[in-house]
Amino acid sequence: MRPHVANGAAPPLGPPTAATYGWLAAGAAAFIVYGSLVPFDFRSRQWDEVVDSFVYAMRRRVAIESRADGAANFLLGVPLGFGLLGMVAIDRPAQRALIGLALLPFCTLLAMAVEFAQLYVPERTCAGSDVLMQTAGAAAGMMGWVLLGRWLTDHARGVWAGPRLGGAAGRVLVVYLALLVFVLTLPLDLNPSPRDLYKKLRDRVWFVPFREFGAADADGWKRSRDLLEVTALYLPVGLLAGRLPGRFWRSAGSAAGVLAVAVGLAASLEGVQLFVESRSPSGTDAVVGGGAAFLGWALARGVLPTGRAVAALAGGWAAVLVAANWQPFDFLHHAHAAGGRPGGAEWLPFLALEARQPLFALQDLMSKTALFAPLGVLLAWAAGRDRPWLAAAVGAGASGVLEAGQVFLPSHTPSVTDVAVGAIGAWAGAVVAWRVRK
Repeated sequence: MRPHVANGAAPPLGPPTAATYGWLAAGAAAFIVYGSLVPFDFRSRQWDEVVDSFVYAMRRRVAIESRADGAANFLLGVPLGFGLLGMVAIDRPAQRALIGLALLPFCTLLAMAVEFAQLYVPERTCAGSDVLMQTAGAAAGMMGWVLLGRWLTDHARGVWAGPRLGGAAGRVLVVYLALLVFVLTLPLDLNPSPRDLYKKLRDRVWFVPFREFGAADADGWKRSRDLLEVTALYLPVGLLAGRLPGRFWRSAGSAAGVLAVAVGLAASLEGVQLFVESRSPSGTDAVVGGGAAFLGWALARGVLPTGRAVAALAGGWAAVLVAANWQPFDFLHHAHAAGGRPGGAEWLPFLALEARQPLFALQDLMSKTALFAPLGVLLAWAAGRDRPWLAAAVGAGASGVLEAGQVFLPSHTPSVTDVAVGAIGAWAGAVVAWRVRK
């Protein structure tokens, strides 16, 4: 029973709501489309030829040729079906199964549309078995909602509204950790093959921290920039953890334990990257990420000084941004090559991302945003009051200076997009820092 309030209206229910399950379904559908059509290398074909090929694939290619592909397509359909039925059946206990039957054809049509589009991508293969397995997965997801959806929703709402997550800071931390997992697994080119997993563990994982800097083909500047992004991504984890209830999180004497938890968390998230084809886990990232989370906790708990000292840290991070955006500092070479004239710039926002794969572009934008977030965090800590728009102005100004300097660098192209990203990152960092500090 919902609690009664004075005006007779029931208070809004906490998550998960219909919108929550709707986002789950939309994300699953987007992932199916992306995973099925990447690398988006579409080629023109005659319409009659495409139709004939599609009809042949739906009639003759219904047998499962690869168990791994069949299992993958089945698993793709499960969250789609679960999210769709949850979106329309939540808080409506009656006739959930009938609603699911009405939605199942939509899942089949989505799978067929994706298979049809694959006929325009030479690297992809159209097969009726993929449609059958995705439909079966969606049906299984809907059955899962019928059996467990009501219980899972009520339990999740109780946990979300109760004290077990650590109040507001804990809820924000859970959401941010989910976002962090998403960022660290972009561009979502997942590969669950045990054989490839073994080869990756053997050949592509850097277990010893900082060892990759000594490799013959190591790009020290690029790797340093990557570590700055890791630092920026993990810093908010510590800021939020420092506001969790409990003696462990609030005592300065728990510093060693918090550091161990932070490094363990970063190492666990690095382990997830084993299943991402384009990423390689690194002990360096685990150490740097854990250290950044510990730094955030120290700031939140007041272990580190505030005021002028934090302002100095903000200036230090600005210097770090210079190193990240101007490396390898080949100004003289460019001046000689261009006859002393600076290069051009991209004045149209998001122009550089137009030709890139969508999730690679998203990864690039989120990484750049994360680089400027610590600047906003430190500025908010030094100001001692809620001034996120001032942080946004500082972020835009700092990013503008960095982009102006890139005019004279041959390996960089200044962009209006990066100026906007700098403002957004600093603003977001300031907002989070002020709310955590309150």
